[in-house]
Amino acid sequence: MRRVLLALTLLSAAACTTVCSRENLPNKGDVSTPEHAVELLQYGCRQSCWSELYDLMSEKTRAKYSYVKFRIGFPDIKPPDRDETVRELIARTGEVLVSHSHLGDNFRLAYLSHDERGESKDFNVLLIQEGADWHVALQEQIEKKVPFE
Repeated sequence: MRRVLLALTLLSAAACTTVCSRENLPNKGDVSTPEHAVELLQYGCRQSCWSELYDLMSEKTRAKYSYVKFRIGFPDIKPPDRDETVRELIARTGEVLVSHSHLGDNFRLAYLSHDERGESKDFNVLLIQEGADWHVALQEQIEKKVPFE
């Protein structure tokens, strides 16, 4: 029985590693465009790829939240007046529109569409370019009071 439990545990761990390994990520984990960053965000939320989601956060967000705080807190963050967590909401989004932001050339605002009781709604995600890559600007979105919905 002990061997069976050990085998199941190892198999589960291997499956999680496989789903979140770089070769299986959208665009092989490339986030050189805002659209690629959003695809990785959606995938990471659907598959619970915590390391990849943390790495996708902006420098300012990572400076405020350690990996442990992020891993413990992010799954439970709820937008105001919602029962659903941000992760659950992003995981069920479909179409995405990325536009320039009034905050500057290094910012983009992604509108992630989802169905809300038969009506199409958007969830807004602020993105920031840091070097050659795009990241989710969660802390910046909070500080600059960019609405999530």
